[in-house]
Amino acid sequence: FKTNCSNHSIYYYKAAVCADNIGEIAVAKKYFKLAADKRYYPAYKYLANYARLNYQFDEAITNYNTYLEKVSLPDSVKNLINKRLEETKNAYVLLNKVRNVVFTDSVVVPKNTFLQTIKHQEGMGYLYTFNIVFMFTYFVL
Repeated sequence: FKTNCSNHSIYYYKAAVCADNIGEIAVAKKYFKLAADKRYYPAYKYLANYARLNYQFDEAITNYNTYLEKVSLPDSVKNLINKRLEETKNAYVLLNKVRNVVFTDSVVVPKNTFLQTIKHQEGMGYLYTFNIVFMFTYFVL
């Protein structure tokens, strides 16, 4: 393989597809990367899928965008890739939100002012005491 066709990106791509089909993911990623480096743009779809499966969403977004820009696709395939791209963007946002979570181990405050002492970011919702929630709620039996 190296001696006959090492300069042609299509051969890297075909070797990568074969490796992918038999489950040799590490080998497939290597050859998809080589094909992409030699500007064979369909390889970016596979690279994006691998990055997405490994939670490398920023890399997956970049690869999906490159694939959509450089390859002319039918509308049905373009819609599918755009759907995956949106899902990947949402996953990227969610993963970053999870990384920025802060856990408080313990808090010592008076019981009656507990909810007033908690500081949380805007957009996270509201905290109410039991009395405020049920003050205007009527139960019908």
